[in-house]
Amino acid sequence: MKFFTFSFFLFFYIHSFSQNHKDVLSNFTQFEISFPLRLNENRNVDETNSKPWYSPNGLGVKLGYGYMFDEWIGISVHSGLDWTLNAKMVSTPVYAQASICPKIGESTRFLTQFGLGQSFVLGRGKISGNYYKARVGFLNDDDFSIFIDGSFYGFTYDQQSLNSLSLGISVFSFD
Repeated sequence: MKFFTFSFFLFFYIHSFSQNHKDVLSNFTQFEISFPLRLNENRNVDETNSKPWYSPNGLGVKLGYGYMFDEWIGISVHSGLDWTLNAKMVSTPVYAQASICPKIGESTRFLTQFGLGQSFVLGRGKISGNYYKARVGFLNDDDFSIFIDGSFYGFTYDQQSLNSLSLGISVFSFD
């Protein structure tokens, strides 16, 4: 709860700062689509009948709004839906996210994002818990990003913990 309070006040402090210093801070909107993967339990070691190691396991759609300082350090708030096939569950994470995007090439940035918040399961009673997220990827000058992220849910369902490794794409819109 302290993290949410800190993030809330920091977010609005940056917002008030951005009104006075437009050249240093810019606000952005981030839309992302991710595809969670799960380890394929039916994979064979036999070379003639080999199957992929990972198979798709759902869909994730999220939207966020935040502020970027000097085009490479940002803070934002996000929410969306995570649909998991094997657990037959839809959850809604609500989280604060910190971004670091140093420039590594002429038109490419290395994207790292870390998120912390709460996740709520829809239609399954009162299941909720902490939500942790870590992401790495690449961001180009067209504000288009590809990434790999890990999401960790702070609850169990059917005596199994829910964590996911996802591949995805993200689009940033800077104002």
